[in-house]
Amino acid sequence: MTRIAKLFILFSLISSNAYADPNNSDVVEPVDGEATLIVYRTKIKGILIQPMRRSYPDLILDGSSVGVLKYKKHRIIPIKAGKHHLKVTGLTDKAKWDQRDKELAFNINPGETKYLKINIQYDIDEMNKLTTMNKRAVYITPVDADDAVYEVRDTKEVK
Repeated sequence: MTRIAKLFILFSLISSNAYADPNNSDVVEPVDGEATLIVYRTKIKGILIQPMRRSYPDLILDGSSVGVLKYKKHRIIPIKAGKHHLKVTGLTDKAKWDQRDKELAFNINPGETKYLKINIQYDIDEMNKLTTMNKRAVYITPVDADDAVYEVRDTKEVK
């Protein structure tokens, strides 16, 4: 076998294992009357310097902390079906986050898996050329499950 053929086979094997099957996830199916919430932070594609890479908020779900969420991580949270409220905050001792709180009220159905992305962007409208500080915009964005699996697979679960 030629050297090029061997390299091609090696490359094919590596690239076929490099991406996870989106249908093969570690998400546990919810039991009756329960649902699953997945909150995640991803790398922003196309940006060399990631905003707030070393900062992390505390996630407050219905008034109780479920832990911090660091860069390129996700949390899988079993919850009861119904109405809920998520707050992303830096106002707790465990958070390292200097942004204003963001909040989202949402409804989740029994058996549903809901994906919420903590989306951090440079806020072009707020950037001031007289300062070296980059302004950021933080959003809690609901993401369709078919799209979210492709983003969540590039993150690691926080236990």
